[in-house]
Parts: sequence; structure tokens; C-alpha cells
Amino acid sequence: MTINTNPVIEVKNLYYSYNNQTNIINGINFKVNEGEFVGLLGPNGAGKTTLFNIISGILPFYKGSVSIFNKNLKKMNYKERANIIGVVPQESTSNFNFKNIDIVLMSRICKKPQFANEDQNDYKIALNAMKLTKTDHLAKKGYMEISGGEKQRVIIAQAIAQETKILLLDEPTSNLDINFQIEIMQMISKISKNSNITIVGIFHDMNIAAQYSDRIILISDGKIFAEGLPSEVLTPYNIKSVYNANVIVEKNPFTNKIFIIPYYNDHCLPLSPEKRKKIHVIAGGGSGSYLFNILVRDGHKLSTCILSSIDTDTRTALRLGIEMVKSDHHIALEEESIRKNEDLICKSDIVVVGRVLFGEINYSNLESVKKALKLKKEVYFIDGKNFKKRDFTGGKASQLYTELLKMGAKEIETEEEFVLFLRNKDISVTNNNKETINLNNNKIFLDAQAIIN
Repeated sequence: MTINTNPVIEVKNLYYSYNNQTNIINGINFKVNEGEFVGLLGPNGAGKTTLFNIISGILPFYKGSVSIFNKNLKKMNYKERANIIGVVPQESTSNFNFKNIDIVLMSRICKKPQFANEDQNDYKIALNAMKLTKTDHLAKKGYMEISGGEKQRVIIAQAIAQETKILLLDEPTSNLDINFQIEIMQMISKISKNSNITIVGIFHDMNIAAQYSDRIILISDGKIFAEGLPSEVLTPYNIKSVYNANVIVEKNPFTNKIFIIPYYNDHCLPLSPEKRKKIHVIAGGGSGSYLFNILVRDGHKLSTCILSSIDTDTRTALRLGIEMVKSDHHIALEEESIRKNEDLICKSDIVVVGRVLFGEINYSNLESVKKALKLKKEVYFIDGKNFKKRDFTGGKASQLYTELLKMGAKEIETEEEFVLFLRNKDISVTNNNKETINLNNNKIFLDAQAIIN
């Protein structure tokens, strides 16, 4: 599909401030052409969500102009906007336990005369949207009875059923585990190309934005810092300038798109040989890249679990020479991959589980931790107290996590504290009995600052 050069969204000299204070949006100008997929990137507080809310019509009081298909947004009523613009918010709540099919059908209201009921065609469109997002089996269940990730997919189905020419996405994959992240993004991209729908999405994951966006708009302090093709915008210099993060930008050999790899470095000397450990890291979805770097910097020998070929952690592991088990992202973990992962665990001294989102696809990586405990390996969970928030298995992973704690796994607050624990053994580690060892808060703070600065 060829992208038309007719702008469907045009923003001119846009300003916005809350309570007439400092401008959150500070003189932004850009156009989005018909059929384009545009990714909005920028650090927290940069103005992305405010810009998103202005374009969607939620924030009507701004300076400057926003035009949709050459019509001033301020002159469009709610129904006009709803017929053109579909919105997927980052979070969606309901005070009533509507059936999910009814939640999706609500998007059809803008297509009907006032007081008209839905017809069979509306039901057909709604069910088709639910099939696309793999939520059709939830059609008769209540919205308040399903998980956060399932709610997100229902809301995406709602936006699809609205049949608009523009889709605004605010972190559409934020509550989804990695397999659904990929499936949903591929589906949205396909719908965009096949139906010539214009997409504008806010993303925190640069690699997802680079994979699917035709163009990137990088926002900093309420202004456009850079705009263009992903390869033009997502450069090490731009990312360092906006995010204050060191990265390596490479080409993904599987997709030929750019791939951003976090790179961490400081001037700490590595540990003496007798203190270095063989550490197996359970990672995925970018949760391990920082941990990989700070452990390698200290001189530890690392291996990692089963990872998909397009995972950020895969590229970081390859860059650092970390032994791993690679598996295609859309195929369930096979027995051979599971065996290889357990072999790496057998060779390790310590197993550490990062801040990983667990779904059905990578559940076997969590199961492998039981093998480590049976072999009397030390096992640590980073940020274990929030494990349930990362469980997208319907509670199965949380149940296993509780079992692993009873078997001797321990919780540790942060990646930095895990590194300090390996260095000094003078930092708090909590086991299933909530016992702690050798807590020294001042030293933790000072050493953690040394690690991250």
C-alpha cells in the first residue's frame, strides 16, 4: 500500500498548559498522512498523552489548531469525531459489569440514529472484532470478571468495531504479555495497511515503535525533538539527548528494521575471580538487558533462558556473548528448548528471575526455576513483591511463585541490590519466612547510586 500525501491530521502551532502554568505542549507542528502509522515517543512528562488527548477531543481548550480531514477539530461534535477517530486508552475502567460483547457494541452507537438499537450487522461487526483480538470466547462474560490484559484486548476490539479512518493508540500493549503484544501489533498493522486506516500511537517500547511505525515523532519538553523514519530518529545521539540513556542501534537480521539495545557502563572494577559467579538469568521482553550489563560488568559468567529472536534481551545477550536458548516467538516452548534451558541452569551457581511478564508462551521459563531449587541452587526474584502484576496466566504463575518461595527462593528489591548482595552480602534478602539478613540502608543507597551513575 502506498501512503497518500493527503494529511488527515494537521497540527499547527499547538500550545497547552494546565491551570495557565508552564506549557505542556509548546509550539508543536506536524502532519499525519492518510494510511500512515506514526509512533509518538518521548520520556514521561514530555507531553505525549496531552497531545494524544487533544487530538482525540478530550482536551478542547488549547491554543493553535488541529484539523481532521481539513476540518477544525473544535467545530466537530462528539458524533462526528467518533465516526472518524477511534481511541484505545492505556487503561479503561467500568463501574458496571457489562458483558464484553456489549462493551464492544457501544462503539457502534456513533453509526446509528438517535435511540436506534443495534442490529444483526452491528453484532456481526462486533463479534468479528472480538475474533481478531481473540476475545470472542469472553463475549458473554462480564467486563469486571476478566484480567487486565483481556480488558485491553476487548477495548482494542471496541475500537476496531467502531470502523473509523483514524485509530489513536495510547500504549496499546502495556497490559499484554509478549505473545499478545506481537499478535495485537501485527493485527493492527495489517488492518491499517489493508483498510488504509491512519494510526497514531504512543509507545514506551522503542523497538515496537521502530518495528511497526512508518514514521516516528520524538517529543521532549513539549516540543518535537526529531521527526522522520525510525532509522533517522532513533539514533544513539537522539536517544541520549532525550532519554539520557546509552544505546546501540543495529539492524534486526530477521526483520531488517532497526533494533535498539540498552548499553550500560560505569567505571567500577570487576570483582576478584573468587567472587565471580555463574548466573542464569530468567529474562524476556527487555526485562533482563540492564541486569545482563551490570552483572557482566562485575565479571560474572551469565547464561539466560529461552528467548524469542526479536526480543530486546536476545540482542543484548548476543552483544554481550551470553549463552542462551533462542526460540521462535510464536511457537510454544518445545521440549528440546526446555531441556537446553535446564542444562544451563545445572551449570549455574545462582538463578535470578528479572521483572518478567509471564504468559503461556514463556511459562516454562518459570517452571524451570523449580529444577534449580531441587538442585539446591540459590534463586532470587527481582521485585518479587509485585510478581502478581506480571502474571498473565490467570493466576497459574503466581501459584507457582508461592510454591517456589516455600522451596527456598528469595525476594530482592532491585537489580542494583542484587549486584550489591553478590559483592558484599550486606543487603536485605527476604525469604518465605520474611527473614532478612544484614540490612544496611545507608550503604545500599550509596552503592546503588554508584552503580547507576
